[in-house]
Amino acid sequence: MDFTSGLSFPSSLAPNGSCNSSNNCSSSFNHRSCYNNISSKANLLKKQSYVFSKYQLRNFKIQCVPRIEAQLKAEQLESSEAGCESDGLQWPSPNDEIPFWKGDFPSWDLSSDASAGVEQDSDLLHIVHVTAEMAPIAKVGGLGDVVTGLGRACLNRGHKVDVMIPFYECIPKHCINELALVKTYNSYHDGNWVACNAYRGEVSGVPVILIEPSNHFFKGKNIYGGSCNELDAYLFFSRACLEWMQVNGTQPDIIHVHEWQTGALPLFYWDMYHFLSLQKPRIVLTIHNMEHYGECRQEQLSKFGLDGSAYATEDKAVDDRTVGHNPERLSLLKGGIVYSNAIVTVSPTYLKETLCSGWLSGALMRNRDKYSGILNGIDTEMWNPATDIYLPAKFDGNYFCDVVEVLRRHLL
Repeated sequence: MDFTSGLSFPSSLAPNGSCNSSNNCSSSFNHRSCYNNISSKANLLKKQSYVFSKYQLRNFKIQCVPRIEAQLKAEQLESSEAGCESDGLQWPSPNDEIPFWKGDFPSWDLSSDASAGVEQDSDLLHIVHVTAEMAPIAKVGGLGDVVTGLGRACLNRGHKVDVMIPFYECIPKHCINELALVKTYNSYHDGNWVACNAYRGEVSGVPVILIEPSNHFFKGKNIYGGSCNELDAYLFFSRACLEWMQVNGTQPDIIHVHEWQTGALPLFYWDMYHFLSLQKPRIVLTIHNMEHYGECRQEQLSKFGLDGSAYATEDKAVDDRTVGHNPERLSLLKGGIVYSNAIVTVSPTYLKETLCSGWLSGALMRNRDKYSGILNGIDTEMWNPATDIYLPAKFDGNYFCDVVEVLRRHLL
């Protein structure tokens, strides 16, 4: 297992992780997917009058051109494409009837032996991820991959992990192992208690709990953009997850929420459920994309049992873009930032970017002491670029280190 992000907890709670890559590159770098990057590097190299072929890259030689030049002729590109097609690879095209991202992606039947040889942590935790996505059953972007990969990494180090996601109508049920209904309970919405089904199963070796409300939420053919109001649906889901923990007697150590969709859960937890039976958990928020704020009207939040007007202050959840306007809106992501015990984003570089720009930079600066940037990794049992049959050229982390070093030494 090679998951470089480790555990996305506060440093005081997180075990120390390490990442070792043992894969070696052996394939030639000679396919169309590389040409754009080669062209841009070649322009820089030519300006400095360097010949790229002088440099021997560790475990990796660029063989498609013995000397990289800025002028990559059209016939070279065509011949490369022809070579790829002859190998049976079909490149995505804008004219495809089904876009490649909506096609069938591989699923994994991963054994429980993956933890063999992985160092086990001594201070074991129960971590519950609450998220809108989980690969491969509910994947739209990288969020789904991170949740599954991080869950597997924690499991392999000995922790107990559950992932809670909505039971979208479009989820491929055949991809969930041992799917079974475990509880029917109620959660609150707009003056009524709505019946919900909680299902258990396993996806890619990770235990998953799927919440299915009996109303119209999470219906439709896609994860997002269904027939319901998404903001209402995720507000409902955030409270329904806490309600399930309460009625089920679950007291995890960490509730790990992701993105604006679950940004209201820390508000529900600290201002409602922590005064009921949930005393133990602490909240971690991971921000994957700061561009989505979770805009919310005060009355929308009030429909789920909280007083929305109580959060319309700068030190809580008011959307800074609307200050001075009427009516002022809330930002669920900002509320999650304020109310979480720790905040994590996907890299140290992105942390710096978010502190310096964007509407939420002020909120992040005020909460800087609990904000960390941890570099996302990959689960190489699922996605291994050194062996992946879907890649026309194989590579490992050594290649990128070598290219960066060459450019650093000779261009900077």
